[in-house]
Amino acid sequence: MKDCIKKIAFVFSGLFIITGTFVLYSIENVNAQRHQKSTELGL
Repeated sequence: MKDCIKKIAFVFSGLFIITGTFVLYSIENVNAQRHQKSTELGL
């Protein structure tokens, strides 16, 4: 049972890292594209 829990935890941690990296990358992309607009708006 513990091995099963370890496998599930490992998979979830891997998915979490991949998803977090993808989200951060997407946010950086959006920020780079909207950088000029945001500076004009003073954000």
